[in-house]
Amino acid sequence: MTDTKALADEFSAYEDEDTLEEQLGLRLAAANADNTAAVAMPSDFSVDAEHLGLVDDAKELGQRFYKRVSRELHATLCGAGADDSKDRQDLLNAIGGNKTAVVAAISALLVSALGMMPAVAAIAAALLFKRVFEPFGEEFCKLWGEKLKAGGQG
Repeated sequence: MTDTKALADEFSAYEDEDTLEEQLGLRLAAANADNTAAVAMPSDFSVDAEHLGLVDDAKELGQRFYKRVSRELHATLCGAGADDSKDRQDLLNAIGGNKTAVVAAISALLVSALGMMPAVAAIAAALLFKRVFEPFGEEFCKLWGEKLKAGGQG
């Protein structure tokens, strides 16, 4: 079983969003070929991008998938639906914590609510933290929604 917190710790330390997007695309492609490779810890993850036909497309695949996840998570965390109230409260409680705690909470939500593989969820959560939570603080739902409506990376 993959440790979501350990994955969150690894991926939240990545400074480069391009690398995170590429990792996301590679893991999604690897999941189609060999699920065990896709869920590996970053230090154990190895994939032949050329063999998967992804030399140029891994980053684009990661970007597209991230946009989809961002929209779904925005609806869950910033919507008013009663079905999502526990997830919303759990994440708001984690926001008071450190970066790894927030990334781990987002990862856990993506795994439980959307059925994502933990390694993929951790990368998407790290990108979401860097692009939405970190820069915008309290106003994150409002600004996140505006970015999504504008067609941005949100």
